[in-house]
Amino acid sequence: MSRKLIEKLQRLLQDERGTILRPHGARLRVALAFPNTYYLGMSNLGFQVVYRLFNEMPGVACERVFLPDPEDREEYRRTATPLLTVETQRAVREFDILGFSVSYEPDYPNILQILDLAGLPLRAADRDERHPLVLLGGPVTVLNPEPIAEFVDAMLVGEAEESLAQLTDAVVGAGGDRQATLEALASIPGIYVPSFYDVHYHSDGTVAGFEAKRPEVPLPVRRVWVNDLERLNTSSVITTPNTEFSNMRLTEIMRGCGRHCRFCVVGYAFLPPRFKSGATVQETYANTVVGERVGLVGASVYDHPDAEGVTTDLVSRSIPYNVSSLRADTITPKLVENMAAGGQKSITIAPEAGSERLREFINKRLTADQIRDAVATALRYGVRRVKLYYMVGLPTETIEDVEGICETAEMIRSEFRPDRISLSISCHVPKPGAPFMWAAQDPLKLLETKVRHVRSRLRKYPDVRVLGESPRMAVLEATLARGDRRVSSLVYELYLAEGSTREAFRRSGVDPVFYAQRPREFDEVFPWDIIDLGFPKSYLWKEWQRALRGQQDPPCDVSVCSRCGICPDIREQLDPRPWVGLRDYLRTRREVGSRR
Repeated sequence: MSRKLIEKLQRLLQDERGTILRPHGARLRVALAFPNTYYLGMSNLGFQVVYRLFNEMPGVACERVFLPDPEDREEYRRTATPLLTVETQRAVREFDILGFSVSYEPDYPNILQILDLAGLPLRAADRDERHPLVLLGGPVTVLNPEPIAEFVDAMLVGEAEESLAQLTDAVVGAGGDRQATLEALASIPGIYVPSFYDVHYHSDGTVAGFEAKRPEVPLPVRRVWVNDLERLNTSSVITTPNTEFSNMRLTEIMRGCGRHCRFCVVGYAFLPPRFKSGATVQETYANTVVGERVGLVGASVYDHPDAEGVTTDLVSRSIPYNVSSLRADTITPKLVENMAAGGQKSITIAPEAGSERLREFINKRLTADQIRDAVATALRYGVRRVKLYYMVGLPTETIEDVEGICETAEMIRSEFRPDRISLSISCHVPKPGAPFMWAAQDPLKLLETKVRHVRSRLRKYPDVRVLGESPRMAVLEATLARGDRRVSSLVYELYLAEGSTREAFRRSGVDPVFYAQRPREFDEVFPWDIIDLGFPKSYLWKEWQRALRGQQDPPCDVSVCSRCGICPDIREQLDPRPWVGLRDYLRTRREVGSRR
């Protein structure tokens, strides 16, 4: 056992505020894992919410575990130390459950790294009663659980608040019998047990269909979600300086999104969109202490009908705060004034596409004038840095669209002279659960050409920074996101190669052209069709066809809308008041824009 590793975990604990330490002797011991480093994992609100949920259950003790830093992995292996939890530095393999919270497909190989460091068999079929039950939850299980299915015993499909208590009761009730545990889990809504299903393939490699091995298991497995956010405490449990969002209390202000940007899974796979009331949001940060900041979390924070009220309250309490990327068409002078007073020095806008034509295609509905007005308003109130999020490789994109990214940066630079402009350029990944899932991803060389074009055009401006991911990583992400169970061989080779994407593709035999760069037809069975999102697949196809016809869609209004079919079934359970406020707010913004 390495004393060096134990002391490092203890130092991390000393810097934390809010750590939960449950008494020994709990009936169920859970090691909750984030498949990346502590620095990144402690900035993930979903991970912290699940940590809170487990520890609020009577008789359950949950501790955290992370992928060690590279130098610590070597120390684990050199000293034969089993992977340890943060709270008590106990071996992960001694726990009843090892649960993973996963948001990002390229983290799949890190799951195998954690299993290996913990001394556990990698594949579910090789584990038995001597080993912890390996569970997985997070956004990836909603979108497509298949590429990781071989390594996981069971998956929670949807929002943890809805089924976590049933899950823990089922595990305890089975008394350690592995088969009985899996059978009990499979009977819970929103739980997917991969070993209870077979997948069949056509001769061309596409999926022919799924077969349930047992008549009592559901096919497909329906996603679960919470209708009422008001009753949930969805803010950070722990704050720490040793993370990406240093000493920041993350607070969820909304869940899902009603904007329907056609590339974005949040606006489709995580329907219905829901808000917390302004008063409830304010309660979550009421006990913020000196030195902490608040981070408002949501897909489009300023779509919240009480965004001005919440941010004004934060300023009145002298609490510094940050928001994630903003829609330019929701920014008001009061919101920007509050941002500046709250200590935010930069404004982040996500135009996503370089031209108005392409933004209309993706249903972003954001004009050049709205971008210009948002930047002008921000700088008027003292914000001096501008960050813009863009994608290249969107369906129908041309080099003229890419050129529009450069032209917008040049316009902002010449007209407003901010201290710095940062462009974050990512490559489009056609994800399951959104209308663009039928589209092909651009080939690697074309993505590289587009990114290179932006970099070379703006290189002459020292105050313009172009950041972004590797196009090669985007191809990997698309392959993992759109893969079937056979892609598990790629996950395994990525784990062995420890980051060498090219070598992993070669050794696994997985073809990225087949999975990432092939357009799909309407009637193709997708690997992720084993998940029922709560609305028909045909709804997404209609949205894809509307995009190709140049048609746009208005934002959701759960009080009247019936387009996807989710809200009519639960309308009585959703509070319509936030939506009335949002509808009036957006109407006012459109009227102001038309007068300009």
